[in-house]
Amino acid sequence: MEQVAKLQNARAINFEDEEELLSEPEPFGSGGSESEYLPSGESRSSSIVPDTPENMLLSDTECDQVSQSLPVDHSENFLSMETDEETDNISSGVTSSINKSETKELIKINCAKKTSGGKRIRNKDHSCYFCHKLLRNLARHFERAHSNETEVARILSMPKNSKRRREAFNALTRNGDFYHNCDVLLLKKGELILTRRPTEQERKFLKYSDYGPCPECLGFMIKRHLWHHLKYSCICMKDKNILSSEKSSRLPVAESTSLLNGIYGHNLTEDFRSNILNKLRNDDISEICRKDDLILRFGAFLYEKYSSTQAELIRQSMRQLGRLTIELAKKNTDVHKLIDALTPEKFDAVVLATKSLCVTSNEIAKRTEFGIPSLALKIGYSIRKCIGIERGSCLRKGDLKRNEILLGFLSILDLEWSVRISSNALATLQSRKLNAVDLLPITGDLIKLSKFLEFMIQETKNDMEREKSFQNWSKLASLTLSRIILFNKRRSGEAARMKIEHYTKRPSWQSQGIAEMKESLTEFETKLANALTVVEIIGKRGRKVPVLLTKEMKESVDFLLATRTAVGVPEGGILLCLHG
Repeated sequence: MEQVAKLQNARAINFEDEEELLSEPEPFGSGGSESEYLPSGESRSSSIVPDTPENMLLSDTECDQVSQSLPVDHSENFLSMETDEETDNISSGVTSSINKSETKELIKINCAKKTSGGKRIRNKDHSCYFCHKLLRNLARHFERAHSNETEVARILSMPKNSKRRREAFNALTRNGDFYHNCDVLLLKKGELILTRRPTEQERKFLKYSDYGPCPECLGFMIKRHLWHHLKYSCICMKDKNILSSEKSSRLPVAESTSLLNGIYGHNLTEDFRSNILNKLRNDDISEICRKDDLILRFGAFLYEKYSSTQAELIRQSMRQLGRLTIELAKKNTDVHKLIDALTPEKFDAVVLATKSLCVTSNEIAKRTEFGIPSLALKIGYSIRKCIGIERGSCLRKGDLKRNEILLGFLSILDLEWSVRISSNALATLQSRKLNAVDLLPITGDLIKLSKFLEFMIQETKNDMEREKSFQNWSKLASLTLSRIILFNKRRSGEAARMKIEHYTKRPSWQSQGIAEMKESLTEFETKLANALTVVEIIGKRGRKVPVLLTKEMKESVDFLLATRTAVGVPEGGILLCLHG
């Protein structure tokens, strides 16, 4: 009971500002008039907010109207994002060159204030879903100004002071705040409306990019706290009956980022957004990647080639270019994006930035060595691809002048990169292989592991027969995959990408074997052919790779296929799917 009380107290502290949303409308004639709570300025827009997040992007005319009417009052409780960007960038080694590119971003966060007596000052405004005005008491405003709206009429029909009525007003208020915040992020100007405003002390360590909407209730909060909000505090989750397997497999930060897809990268596919952009780590490097058009096109180019099978490789390649861009901006005030560095006069700066990233050591009478030689090689490959992507764009637009500049950079890259970067990086890799210890597995350990996996597979099968659940199915799939990898000594990624069609369409040796070939086999070879099942899959560089399955492995795979739909795993796709 004490733990429950502590949890309730923590939730009350974290979301104390939500009390303002739940206040009931005051009756007419109680001393308050419409002019008392309406702001003195004009509304941000006179049009109705669209009902879907896809329509949140405004036209150029609407953007001008919004930018002219967004609040720009620099009061004392507004802390500018520029100041904190400078503090964060200096602490992380990024100089003011990045800050100069961010000076146009006037996104602000209103901090929570208290009186000298410790009482909280209720000065948080919310955006009306219908007229977009910033008001304190939206419940009263809805009743007086928008009672003819369908949503408001439905809420007003509920009993006064009831919990359902308060929650309905709360949800409508959050919807208005969500669209307001989307406009602010799109225009890079205005104030974010948060479910819980930070204190001045907390604000020193936060940026506007640290906040995102809840996938369920759309309230803006710190992204790293979304899991706690969804588990304990989100009102929308209480009305949903979600299986425990679905809860454990949710990615709240990725879902939150997906709601803001229209802010960055307008021409990207939905698959690329969900598999790559939404799953980028939430930090300064990822923020650069999302804002840099060339890095986004580079990632989309790789995704078109590899699809989701190499999603982690694509994300890491994008982050490497993001790190290079940040490193370039440290000593080059005119480099704000990667495209700014792809000019012949900036080639030396690119080389120096690459050496700085890879921790180069220059000792007298000794060849240059890289601390991270593989990163230097990867950056070279990525830059070359980026040049090709940008050249294609220039040729389509007819921008021959820009194409000549890129060709000049490419010529210098061909002449000098191998000498200044690649050769030293390869030499470093080769020197590290000398006298390196080869760790070979002991036969006894392999036997122990094999027996353990066989025992656990049988135990998990018994558990599945007693209770067919996704947890047991996923555990059995993981054990079976481990047994296949151990037996075949193949790359784990190859066996993990084995598809159902690879297994079901495998050829049968007994039916396709030629009589003369069978007679030429020895007795031992014949027993092996009858005991093992061969499945051909696609390996590295598109090569055909055989995977051998013993009788026990085949039985486990057949059992997994038979119980696949019963535990909620979709049909088709990966054979040993571990995540549903």
